[in-house]
Amino acid sequence: MYQKRYFTFILAVLTTLATSNLFAVDALAVKDFQAAISACEQGLQSEMPKSSGSLRVLQSSLSRYQRNKNSALTKDSVLKDSTSERYTGSFFVGKTFKEAYEICESVFVPKVSQAEAIVAKQLEERQARQAEQKAIIDELIKKVDASLEQVTSAINICTGFLRAPIPNMLQSPQYKEYQAAKAKALAIYPQVVKQFRDATYLDQTTGEETTASKTVQFWFDYCEDVFTTPATATEKVGPPSPPVDVPSTTEGKTTKPISKESVKKSKTETVVPPTNDEDTEVLPENATTKPIAPPIPKESVKKSKTEIVVPPTNEDDSEVSPKSLPIKGETGEIPSKATPAKKEVEPAPSADDDAAADEEYAKEVAAEYQKALSQVHGDRLKVLQENKRVPEFVDDEDNDLQKANTWQYEDKAKCTAYSFKGDKLLKPKVTPGECPAFDQ
Repeated sequence: MYQKRYFTFILAVLTTLATSNLFAVDALAVKDFQAAISACEQGLQSEMPKSSGSLRVLQSSLSRYQRNKNSALTKDSVLKDSTSERYTGSFFVGKTFKEAYEICESVFVPKVSQAEAIVAKQLEERQARQAEQKAIIDELIKKVDASLEQVTSAINICTGFLRAPIPNMLQSPQYKEYQAAKAKALAIYPQVVKQFRDATYLDQTTGEETTASKTVQFWFDYCEDVFTTPATATEKVGPPSPPVDVPSTTEGKTTKPISKESVKKSKTETVVPPTNDEDTEVLPENATTKPIAPPIPKESVKKSKTEIVVPPTNEDDSEVSPKSLPIKGETGEIPSKATPAKKEVEPAPSADDDAAADEEYAKEVAAEYQKALSQVHGDRLKVLQENKRVPEFVDDEDNDLQKANTWQYEDKAKCTAYSFKGDKLLKPKVTPGECPAFDQ
């Protein structure tokens, strides 16, 4: 009898332990299922992604939903059909596990797939437009470079004439070559006249060559005056240099400085020293050996921010390579792959699906890039020039490139993140694949 009671007691203990373990597993499964529904809830309340960064956030919610759901159903497979357990969150408040599970599977999972398709299409379109933008900028730079070659040739002829004047300038081969080079430059890229460049002119007072930074149009006008009326070109380009007293060869007498009136008298004839009995102004003896080049006010001479090679001043008057005379843009920047020349293009109507709209979109992106170049400073400007486009993502809500602490450039197989402290660049970080979402 005691033996029978003993077996009954053992059976009761085993049954209690089994029931206790079952309840423990169920409680853990419920916790995992609650976490899965919470991730689903977060994804359903978020907006449809418009970028790869926001898509990553949605995909992260889906990953957590599936991971916790699988863990819960492994422990208790009937939870997804439970009508007794209810979710305690805000979005699914009061709904049973079964109702919440069905909404997640029918709405949340398809939402992520739809978002992936949308962002993939946007990325493909953006890459195509970026390629078009790059082609437009490259073509523009080629035109500028070709035009500058002709500009350099024309101005070299002009400055060469200042060093070695010749008679009958307008009928000379040099003037015809100058006109031909100028015409080619304007035909290739008419807006080249608005670019800045450094060139030299012969200082009327000192007889030395001086460098000045002026627009191409200014130098064209200046050279036209040099070739046509070299002795009176000062009226067009600016006030003459201050007159200088020159000693006379006659002992005890000095010549008078060149005045504006005396210059006007010599518009079309060579100036010769007057006789001593003439009550007129006297020029130095060497004044008849060179034409008076149009002077430029010294205060207008500006030093270029970058080192620029100017035409040689030695007597052999050798040609300068076109590439040694770069032209600065309207903003003071030298056109290059890093800082493309500004385009004179008016904005077109909104983009369509046709080729013309895509081309216009590329022009707008290029304009956005040019605008960004003027808004950032320091290392931010260097990063912008190196990548030749604005970043895809920044961690500023207003997309302010100067205020953002992190920029993300997303390419086909990698993401490059640039972190800044003020205008100072910290170490860039390169990760494979798409750019991750910024920390919330």
